[in-house]
Amino acid sequence: MGLYALANQAAAVPLTAHFDYFLVTPDDTATPCEPGGEAPVVETTVSPEAPTGKNGWYRGPVTVPATATGGVGDVELEHRVDGGDWVASTEPVVVDEDGEHTVEFRATDSEGTQSEPAAVTVKIDATAPTLAVKGVKNGDQLSVAAQRRLRLTVGDQASGVARQVVKVDGKALTAPYVVDAVALLSGRHRVVVTVTDAAGNVTTQRMTFRVVPTYRGARQLVARLDQEDRLAPKVARKMTRQLVNAARFDRKNKVRQARKALTTYAQLGRRADDRSARVALRDVSRQLKRKL
Repeated sequence: MGLYALANQAAAVPLTAHFDYFLVTPDDTATPCEPGGEAPVVETTVSPEAPTGKNGWYRGPVTVPATATGGVGDVELEHRVDGGDWVASTEPVVVDEDGEHTVEFRATDSEGTQSEPAAVTVKIDATAPTLAVKGVKNGDQLSVAAQRRLRLTVGDQASGVARQVVKVDGKALTAPYVVDAVALLSGRHRVVVTVTDAAGNVTTQRMTFRVVPTYRGARQLVARLDQEDRLAPKVARKMTRQLVNAARFDRKNKVRQARKALTTYAQLGRRADDRSARVALRDVSRQLKRKL
């Protein structure tokens, strides 16, 4: 393009003009302006700020507030949870369901300029593990020869089971969990089973049972120790005869004879191969004597 001017000419004189030109074309590499210019910025926080459970888990509801700055005019906030639909966000988002959840926020100003999404991930496990125990029931009466294997069924759908502990009379058992009356002796005993999930939630089940000495149970104890090679067969037979005699004398109310047979039974029990067996046999003799 150019500019050409002529003065008043009295005569027609041919004139020659020369022009330079340039062409304006669109620049495909230029970045188009977003509507409204600078986008809003969203910031989020979490309350409680630190997880209330272990291993990054919360053990209760979590509140997620958000604020937006920048943009033009009024700014509207939206949120969505776990990839759901965007909805208007007029107050903090409360997450209270067990599991791992992602809360996202975005802001749009009055000119349609939209922020980048801001995301927060929270893990919630407010539910204690499930626990079922089989093998021993509350109030059970066990023979002095009894062995009961405890079978645990545990579960946790959120953070998962982290630990399980079985104690009998305060002493922790190792798996497989076996309640052995020979080691416990007669009387009242307590089983406590505790299951803890990764978030720190705890479920506890308590049961009490009794080991009850009887003549039949005493014979079963001798047979078990004989079978386990903890008592010589010859000694086991002699002990069984003494128990049969003691029971017969007891039924006839012959206390002195029954006591003498039980004393002989206990003396024979000293020949058992290990201390726990000797203690169990002596304990049975003492408890049966007390019932005479």
